[in-house]
Amino acid sequence: MNYGILILTFFTVVIVAVLGNLLIGKQELSWFEQLKRPKFFNASIKLFLIVGILYYMIVGIILYRALDATNTFVVVLSIVILVLNELWNIAFFKPKSTFNGFMGIVIYLVPCIILFTALLRFDNLSAFLFFLYVLWVLYDLYWTYGLWKLNKSRKK
Repeated sequence: MNYGILILTFFTVVIVAVLGNLLIGKQELSWFEQLKRPKFFNASIKLFLIVGILYYMIVGIILYRALDATNTFVVVLSIVILVLNELWNIAFFKPKSTFNGFMGIVIYLVPCIILFTALLRFDNLSAFLFFLYVLWVLYDLYWTYGLWKLNKSRKK
């Protein structure tokens, strides 16, 4: 195990996560809790937090393995995914926009699919772990579409 890369990976993931989440306050979380949700799955903020923690762990594993193997393409894509995920949080929560949430997932899927394709050629474990996350993102696409449709006329 390369401890230098492990420390770099840990701090990269933590710094991006903390910076992104610092911008989301209690008011935005309260808005989210009050939204009408699709009946097929009434996800609470707690579930999203659990998935978020798992997501950061998965991207951390991918980033560590890519840095250790000096796979620059996967490293860059992993960091892009981390940053875009935080930008999605800001685009969804700050303006309190379910439309932004849905469109953000549509856009976010593109680099996710590119990263998954790259991982298939790079590392089976990373590809498998990221595939699980991509399944969540596909579900999230469906869910945010429903969220947007149910809350179209809702004022901030």
